Amino acid sequence: AGVLYKCLKQRRCLIVLDDIWGRAALDGLRRSFPEDNSGSRIMLTTRMPDLASQADWTAHIPSLNHHESWHLLCRKAFGDTDLPHELRSIGVKLVKYFHGVPLAIFIMAGVLEKNKRNLSYWAKLVETLLLDRDPDRNVLFSALKIAYDSLPDHLKPCFLYLGEFSEDKEIPARKLFGLWITNGLIQETESKTLEDVAEEYLLEIISRNLVTISRRTHNGRVRGCRVHDVVRDVCRSMKRIELSFNWHDVIFTA
Repeated sequence: AGVLYKCLKQRRCLIVLDDIWGRAALDGLRRSFPEDNSGSRIMLTTRMPDLASQADWTAHIPSLNHHESWHLLCRKAFGDTDLPHELRSIGVKLVKYFHGVPLAIFIMAGVLEKNKRNLSYWAKLVETLLLDRDPDRNVLFSALKIAYDSLPDHLKPCFLYLGEFSEDKEIPARKLFGLWITNGLIQETESKTLEDVAEEYLLEIISRNLVTISRRTHNGRVRGCRVHDVVRDVCRSMKRIELSFNWHDVIFTA
């Protein structure tokens, strides 16, 4: 803390504190930031409203409003094209359900992008969400559960395996492919190597907004990826649920 204080003293900085979960952490960090009127600014992100309101040295930015949520859903699911008229009313209900949580909307857009013109799929999706409304269930979990259920069967165990990696760490693509192959999660084909098939699996999961690319090789291939900590936690929870029903009978090794 003392070293950090000296480094920041008399410097003008923008400091980003991402994903703060406790008051103790906030107070501990506060002592490292000089109050010397240098013009520095601190931006804090947290999923805890009470903590955000206590941080008197930052401005509180609320969840996305309806317009922002709608724009994010359309942009990620449809790109530059506008949402078809017949899907608008359903899309409005989806946006309202997820209460402006960006990650939930982002993940849901990945699901809808795979079913852009399927009106019956959208309608069934909204009906399922509204009927399964659980006041104790986080909307982010609901989005991830839908995203998981929409995965092809051969991708589900690969997605769940992502929960085996350490939180907030980059996952090397080659290491991930090797572990998938070792655990028998990659289907053999006559025309492609197991590594090539594993890469296709990862790209498909990435296209559904469940994983982000952190690094690429010189020729544009995925070198490393990351999983949001909430997505990782859901992977671990779903794996326990699936194994409790004797799903796949696979013991993952890392």
